[in-house]
Amino acid sequence: MKNKIIFEYEYINKVEDVRKHIQNCEGKHTQQAIYSTFHDALTQVCFGCRKIRSTLFISKEEIVEWCGEQCQKAIEEACVDCYLKVEESVSEVLEKVRMD
Repeated sequence: MKNKIIFEYEYINKVEDVRKHIQNCEGKHTQQAIYSTFHDALTQVCFGCRKIRSTLFISKEEIVEWCGEQCQKAIEEACVDCYLKVEESVSEVLEKVRMD
């Protein structure tokens, strides 16, 4: 498929850090910035960097749920079918939540 772009998903813990990426790409790359009031999360979709950066954590289990049975292997590794790469494990995020 010629028109397919593969994006890497990057979880970023702080909104300020996502804003820095948005500012760095501004004027250089086509991008979209989305804020979810429901999730209190900021997300950048940068077509130049080919990255989705967000304060919204997506676990590997959620990726598998979205992909269906064909992506069961995503529990162990990033889901190739969704083109998402999760940088932090669920346990690390839970530990951060407990500390806050």
